[in-house]
Amino acid sequence: MKWKVFILAILSGISFSPAAAQSEFPVFAYDSFNKWGYCYQGIHFVIPCYENVVDLGPSHAVFWAQQDSLWGLRRVDNSEIIPFTFDDVCVASQYQPNSPAIILDSIEMFDRGVILPTITLERNYRYRFPSIPHLFPLLPVKKEGKWGYVDFNGKTVIPFEYDEAFIFTRWLGGDKQRSNWLAEVRKGGKSAWIDIFGEIIIPWQQSKSFSSKAAKAYLKKRKPDDTQKYDARINILANRMDSLLVIGDYVNRFTQEIKVVEVKPKQGKAGSKSRYRILYADNTPVVQDTVDFVFEREGDALRVKKDNKMRVINLNTGWLPFPAYDSIAPFDKQGQAFAYSDKKEDRIGLNGTWSPLNHSYRKYLTKIQDAAKQGKWEEAAKWVNSFSTVMPYYDSPWYRNACDATIRTVAKSYNYYCDPKLIAKRAQIEAEKEAQKSESGWSILGDILATAGSFSNSSTSQNLKALGETIKSVADPNEISSEATNPTTSDVETNVKKNVEITDISVLQAQIDAINQDLEQISTRQIQLAQERLKAKEQVRNAGIQNAQTGSNATRNFSASQVRQRAQQNANAQKPAMNRLSSIDAQLKQLNDRKTILLTQKAQLNKQIEQLANSMNDTPNSRSASSAKSPEEKKPINTGIYRAAQQHLNSIGRQLSDLYTKYQDRTQEFTTSDQSKVKSLQAEAKQVRKNCLEETGQTLPTNSLENWNP
Repeated sequence: MKWKVFILAILSGISFSPAAAQSEFPVFAYDSFNKWGYCYQGIHFVIPCYENVVDLGPSHAVFWAQQDSLWGLRRVDNSEIIPFTFDDVCVASQYQPNSPAIILDSIEMFDRGVILPTITLERNYRYRFPSIPHLFPLLPVKKEGKWGYVDFNGKTVIPFEYDEAFIFTRWLGGDKQRSNWLAEVRKGGKSAWIDIFGEIIIPWQQSKSFSSKAAKAYLKKRKPDDTQKYDARINILANRMDSLLVIGDYVNRFTQEIKVVEVKPKQGKAGSKSRYRILYADNTPVVQDTVDFVFEREGDALRVKKDNKMRVINLNTGWLPFPAYDSIAPFDKQGQAFAYSDKKEDRIGLNGTWSPLNHSYRKYLTKIQDAAKQGKWEEAAKWVNSFSTVMPYYDSPWYRNACDATIRTVAKSYNYYCDPKLIAKRAQIEAEKEAQKSESGWSILGDILATAGSFSNSSTSQNLKALGETIKSVADPNEISSEATNPTTSDVETNVKKNVEITDISVLQAQIDAINQDLEQISTRQIQLAQERLKAKEQVRNAGIQNAQTGSNATRNFSASQVRQRAQQNANAQKPAMNRLSSIDAQLKQLNDRKTILLTQKAQLNKQIEQLANSMNDTPNSRSASSAKSPEEKKPINTGIYRAAQQHLNSIGRQLSDLYTKYQDRTQEFTTSDQSKVKSLQAEAKQVRKNCLEETGQTLPTNSLENWNP
């Protein structure tokens, strides 16, 4: 049998189709003020009015509802399929003695921090919707202390004789051509699996799980001619379910007469108008309130006007649980009516249903999903951020549960593709691979890190950019970045002219040492400013949120003037933080410019050292002059050894810089092994300097991190 009959077309009165059943919008039960309601596809709502609600999965616009401690089956329009009859119901597929709470972890974005905190949702496992794609048309229910199975008419199919019963699921063991639908039942502490006729297929035993091999052996015991019998039974049950899930016309159950009685104002009360009271035939009130105007009766529906707003009375149940509207159109034969308020159109039903045609929950989720499908993660993240600010205004945390997977996917992808730190990490791995193949690998890595650091002014980006420039200068001192070759730095040209006349390498090294100290101070200040910038951005965001309108108005549609007014209020509230943010950005720019000049000077000084060292090695006068010096100064300068030692120290400096960044980052743990690594690197740097001095007679520039004591 083909199981496509279970992808149901069940709503004929309102917009619905089999394609809608496959929509990505979740189906879920939600609570409000200790009452439960039901949401289907993010647009069809049953207003919370039940003690409990259990949805039957994303492909079925049908749900269990509990009223006065009894359970019944309802359609998405809240009309009755099975009356409130049973003591308990179950949509779980297997026995679970301990039902853990649903814990939704916090969701974080790299540039905004935590946008949704961790929450815990408590609900019995038997009331969580099934994970199977299609619901079998036999329902496990409890009556008079025992469990059995009924069809969608409420007729008993498998007798009430079990201590526990669970939904039917399809087993793939045995002959796959047959309908191997089995359900677990429990009695006396033992488990068994039964088929749709109630016959035991896998016998009673203590074990609650079976291997596929054992299941296959049990299922093969069925006779070959059983297939036709099973398929015929399933067809009957499925057709019965399909026919009962289709929504028909609204049934007008109230047949009595009602009276509308005028209540005149008290004498002497000038300007007061008459009001009206609605009574049953025995003079008992339909509702306690008096109203301004009563429209013509429409079966069970009575539209009234009160305080210049329109509401609806169901003559069987009283006031419908909707807010007052500006206007409500007459009800159609399905018991549905369009309602309008503040240019917003809803569709309400006499059974207590609500179909907001532009519901913000669905609007946000549509924007998020559309952007995610196109791989536009920055746009998707923007909508997720907006949705996260609206989420607390919904009455129920089950909204969060329904869309958690979608939001988590967007946040994870946004962090992966847009976080400069992660980009640089991936780039570093690729660059290190290339570095093994080419001598210019470090230069490539420097380019990539510098590029990754240009994405924003965050502390991570600035550190990456500085690290990239440093790596590039170490890999090839002759190659200076485009920023460093800016010809506007006239002071640098003056210094170069002065440096040409210097013939002592130690003097040049002292200048480089001073530049390194300046660069370190600049980097420290950049880190501080980057942290301040994050706080300023958070203050901007918080100022906007605090000024936002709360409650149900947070999701309503505003007029153009209201939008402009709210935008101006937000701008005024955010102005101090925005000014602080602009000041920080200006300081960061100045520091970047200063760092560019210093890197240029450092590169040119390194070049002079190299030229001076080469001339001292190649000139005969240098050899004769050196013979008059002390024994320690008689050693010729070996440029290769000097540069190798310099590169070795630069490598140690990078490792120390990484450890220092980790030490300052509060989100990472600085372990004892990290501390030992620092000591080891410092000792190694000391030995490199000593060896260089002995072999070349020249000292290397110092690095303050070599004296750092974490």
